[in-house]
Amino acid sequence: MTMDKNLDIVMASEQKYYTIKEYLDYLIAGKETSCVEFKYGKGGFPHKEFWPTYSSFANTDGGVIIIGIKEKNGNFYPEGLSADTVEQYEKIFWDSINDPNQVSRKLMTNKDVIKDDYNGNYFLVFFVPRASREERPVYVGQNPMRSTYRRNASGDYLCKEWEVAIMLAEQRPKLAMDAEILEGYTLDDVDKESLRGFRQLFMNLKPTHPWIEDDDLTLLKHMKAYGKDRISGKEGLTLAGLLMFGMYDAITDTMPQFMIDYREYTPGSERWSDRIYSDGTWESNLYQAYRKILPRVQSFLPVPFKLEGNERVEETKAHKALREAFVNLCVHASYQSDSKLLILKYPDRIVFSNPGIMLVSKEQYFFGGESICRNPALQTMFSMIGAVEKAGSGADTIVQGWDDAKFGTPVISEKSEPNKVELTLPIISDENSNAESNGTSNGTSNGTSIGLKELRELISKKKKVPYQVSSKVIAELCQDWTETKELADKTGLSVSHIKGKIIPRMIADGLLEPYDKESPKSPEQKYRAIPQN
Repeated sequence: MTMDKNLDIVMASEQKYYTIKEYLDYLIAGKETSCVEFKYGKGGFPHKEFWPTYSSFANTDGGVIIIGIKEKNGNFYPEGLSADTVEQYEKIFWDSINDPNQVSRKLMTNKDVIKDDYNGNYFLVFFVPRASREERPVYVGQNPMRSTYRRNASGDYLCKEWEVAIMLAEQRPKLAMDAEILEGYTLDDVDKESLRGFRQLFMNLKPTHPWIEDDDLTLLKHMKAYGKDRISGKEGLTLAGLLMFGMYDAITDTMPQFMIDYREYTPGSERWSDRIYSDGTWESNLYQAYRKILPRVQSFLPVPFKLEGNERVEETKAHKALREAFVNLCVHASYQSDSKLLILKYPDRIVFSNPGIMLVSKEQYFFGGESICRNPALQTMFSMIGAVEKAGSGADTIVQGWDDAKFGTPVISEKSEPNKVELTLPIISDENSNAESNGTSNGTSNGTSIGLKELRELISKKKKVPYQVSSKVIAELCQDWTETKELADKTGLSVSHIKGKIIPRMIADGLLEPYDKESPKSPEQKYRAIPQN
């Protein structure tokens, strides 16, 4: 039996692409990933170990469970299961996943379970998808508070009750966490300067909008910053209104953990060199943070001087990308979580970290599709002052802006304990990569002239290989149609790195073309270099 299903979805966080057999070769060579778990299968179907991992993968980012491969002292070996055994285990699995006493959700179909053999040793592969917002929490048994698992760097961990409570709350079809009316909060809790500044920006952008003439209370109502329950009669600031315009003491009265923190680090230093945070010297609501912190984050970017019509353009696509990243930080945060909004600016990257877990998959985030905003009222407010390019566009603005600036590929990841989402934007350009290759990073004298022999030597020494180096070598190897596996064999680069990192960028740069343009991820895909003038 042969099988060529790729792990490109469940392993998207690591941008690795393998067939099962390629991956087993990779493992048996002594390597591992957090997206794959092995369960011992010699003593019967491993219910006790299998279902917590099923729950953790489903509630995190998906993953792969393999029965029939064992790990010992960091090495991986086929267990030697028979064909009859894996047939039996497959039946047990389907009986169990359809039993609500065993697990709360059946997320898998026949295509997600694969039987195969490795040199005569049989095994089962289970592709566990990421559960949707409506399906979470996925738990073992019948009590979500005691048997819901998520994934971290160490493996499966049992969720705390408050983590499960947030998942249950976010199941609601019309998610609007920031629409909650806060009892006891009035206009007295609004920072008037923040609202005045917001109104001015709104007026500059849309000078004829009918809301401009409204009084403060009416404007807040239009924006869902102030609400009234038609049934109970309860009224007051909403969570969105307090976060956007509230005085800091008022915000922390209901959310003691709230904080927004910007830290900037200089090369070679472990301590921040510049910091803007909620220190009591300014009303650190989201509007003031937007006005105070965002310009600091953008300050390293060159300011263009060009005209579009009669208008002077003073920002690049990269400026817009950073603005979008900042707004995403605010509108996608779970303010019920015990964490803070954090922006870390290092010499080579910027990290945006917000509390909560992703409501869509990483594929949906980057490529669009279903759009779910945890705090839609906040999103509306930011759009009123031109801070949001287009609702529901995924990360298009960020990806396109970063690509235009020739920076590295943006990466989104989820962390646990506490739950948070991190967007990392590399700020090493192609020019910087060249500088690294000229001696500071990999010890070569000229990165652009490096050959195949030197490339393999760098890889063997575990040195960083700049994109311009690897792309040049691959272009030389692809004078005729060439498969990825052949490129990996010749260069020493992994198939996953070539497929996930190098080839897409080379195609975008006009350096490489695929043979089968209709099926870009085809296992038989080949590539050829495009002659350059």
